[in-house]
Amino acid sequence: MADDAEDAIAGPGDDEQSTDSDVIRNPEQKHASEEAARYRIAAKAERQRADEAEQRATKAERSLRTLALRSRFNDAAYEANVTDVDAAWKLAESELASITIDDDGEVDARELAAVIREVARRHPAVVGANLMPSGRPPNRRRLDEDLDTEALGQKFPALRRR
Repeated sequence: MADDAEDAIAGPGDDEQSTDSDVIRNPEQKHASEEAARYRIAAKAERQRADEAEQRATKAERSLRTLALRSRFNDAAYEANVTDVDAAWKLAESELASITIDDDGEVDARELAAVIREVARRHPAVVGANLMPSGRPPNRRRLDEDLDTEALGQKFPALRRR
């Protein structure tokens, strides 16, 4: 009778207690509930693994596309007589986003050549014809003289055997 009074006081949304007690009383239902909970946990873990795998695949695809673009950029830069390829790459970074790369990783060569021409026009220092040589000049006097093999053989005994 006290149970009837508690049920009457409890609202319509308080059926959890009676459901829990039914599950405890019914072992088949309890087993099914535990099994469903295990499946839910396993499914959640598999969804998380799938999401992580998808993120890794997306990152790998992005890296592959970047490598394909960089490789084609290096080739096109060589053909355009660009001497500082790294500087040209950094200068062209904003334009490189517009270059079309198909699913096979093929880069549109005309678009890439246009980007390199634009970088060379805006920044002529990256093109080889406009660079001044740096460092010390080579010692041309030594290169122009004929070598005296007999004198070298007398000075360095190891050279006499030749």
